[in-house]
Amino acid sequence: MSVLTRRALGVFQSIWHKQSEEEEEEEEEEEEEEEEEEEEEEKKKEEGT
Repeated sequence: MSVLTRRALGVFQSIWHKQSEEEEEEEEEEEEEEEEEEEEEEKKKEEGT
């Protein structure tokens, strides 16, 4: 494998790794928001009864 090909693969892998980390963070934030919304709905139901 040539040096350029190895460098290109290294760059690609590092970019791909950064993107997958960002996607994981976004998914975690979305899950937290959904949990907070569910908790608020439960509180409203409890107050209503």
